[in-house]
Amino acid sequence: MIYECEILTPWAVVDQVNMPLACAFHGIRSWEDVTGQDGSQIPPRPNLVVLKASVAQSLLSALASDPNIAILWSEPAGSLDYRRGHPTHEEMESLAAYIDVHAGPGSGWDIIGTDTHTLSRSTVAFRVKSWARRLRK
Repeated sequence: MIYECEILTPWAVVDQVNMPLACAFHGIRSWEDVTGQDGSQIPPRPNLVVLKASVAQSLLSALASDPNIAILWSEPAGSLDYRRGHPTHEEMESLAAYIDVHAGPGSGWDIIGTDTHTLSRSTVAFRVKSWARRLRK
């Protein structure tokens, strides 16, 4: 089964080329930078980007187990149910902690907000993408 997902990942340099770490080390071949980061600002500080990709279930499992990657949402291709649903408190704790590691203590909740129990996963992902779009070197 193929899954669509949006993931938060750092940039890496591979053969002197900037490439998202998730692509460099997990072999994601087809992806889109949904933050729209300015190419002259890569890698930004903090070094994070949001990608949208379609991946096999086995690759999604590998991404989920990588501590360098945070999955904002994932669902079977063609479905909208999961991203429209509300994130669990555990999902938001994990995402906030991941952002804190990269952007500094306390930044995760500042970026995603404390009202996430009333929001959809796609809205939380939008907040992360909006923040990442403004990052600079």
